[in-house]
Amino acid sequence: MKTFFRKSKRFLLRLYSFIQRFGLIYALKLAKNKINNKLKERIYKLKERIYISLNNKTIKKIVNTTPKPVIIYPPYHDFNLPLYQRPQQLTQVLSNNYLYLFHTNNMLDSVNKVKKLKKNLFLIPPASYSFSLHTEHREKKILFLYSHPSRQYDIPLVEKYLHENNIVIYDYLDDLNEEIFGAVSQEAIERHEYVLREQRIILLVTASKLLEDVKKYRPSLTNTYFVPNAVDIDHFSKVKKKIPELDFIKGKKVIGYFGALASWVDYDLIAKLSDLGDSYHILLLGYIYDNKFKTTNLDKRKNITVLGPIKYEVLPDYAEYFDASIIPFIINETTLATSPIKLFEYMALGKPIITTDMPECRKYKSALIAKDHDEFISLIDKAFAIPKDDEYFKIMKKEAEENTWGARAEVIIEAIN
Repeated sequence: MKTFFRKSKRFLLRLYSFIQRFGLIYALKLAKNKINNKLKERIYKLKERIYISLNNKTIKKIVNTTPKPVIIYPPYHDFNLPLYQRPQQLTQVLSNNYLYLFHTNNMLDSVNKVKKLKKNLFLIPPASYSFSLHTEHREKKILFLYSHPSRQYDIPLVEKYLHENNIVIYDYLDDLNEEIFGAVSQEAIERHEYVLREQRIILLVTASKLLEDVKKYRPSLTNTYFVPNAVDIDHFSKVKKKIPELDFIKGKKVIGYFGALASWVDYDLIAKLSDLGDSYHILLLGYIYDNKFKTTNLDKRKNITVLGPIKYEVLPDYAEYFDASIIPFIINETTLATSPIKLFEYMALGKPIITTDMPECRKYKSALIAKDHDEFISLIDKAFAIPKDDEYFKIMKKEAEENTWGARAEVIIEAIN
């Protein structure tokens, strides 16, 4: 009661001070706004506590009623991103064998409650991540980390998990560099190096260059598995629907690209392709990842169409308009360690593939490799001239079938077992 009177007294003194300085009406408005804001803040915090409590109960119920081992994925990012990439693909296929708790960063997903995406796959708000980590389960827990600088784990947590005989997986998907992630802290680098050294952790590596990096820490590559990117063949091989907004490019030779429009894309090369003339049309289905694309003015050219990110569900419908598909990446430290997911998706689409000289692309016969701009342009013409019954398309189909997400999941399941 004394505390209440003290707070009331302070509030009245402040209100009196406002009245003296600004007049009665303005002071009362300020007081009302302050009360409303505090009330809204308290209601928000109360709702948040209620949601966390309900979500934690839901997680406990899911975990206790499902016999499968549980995979916990930290809130690195949202599930529904403009680019549907490796983390979502692996999540989908692994949830066939495990209970998968995918914790969203919730910037785009905007979920307050635990959401069931499919059998054994649940989308969970980030506030329940800590509860998921420590909830008990009849089987071992599997903490699924990936090479990202955000602090979704620390070394003591990983040590605790390993000590309790749980499993930790680290997906070495990308090199930790500023071109991909922006500033990378020394703490993030130390965590990354710890994981590479700790041989009890299952290490998945996407590119040969990253594998060479791992050898500095694990010379014998103990508990290390080569798991490049892949494709969902069924998704990219399904019957395509027509896109009326692309009818205007009929009759032209369409050079297509989908993926991030980022600093590692060779925009000078795309400009040279545009200079081939109006009989060629360049279709860019891309999420603008950084500011570099905006400085190129490529979207101002008549024979270039930029549609922005296309939802994964309908991406094959748009890509069906490609006559040739391209990966025009600059060769640098980032792309030397890149396994382009679009390479395998182009294979499943059955569109001839022209790419710059990336090591991970050289491994596949269906990738037509260009050492420089002139060779890239000559390979575009070569791609357009390949007959539909050529052996090339049989090779492409075979390589797509050999590089599915299902096949990648088998490697990971074997590593876990």
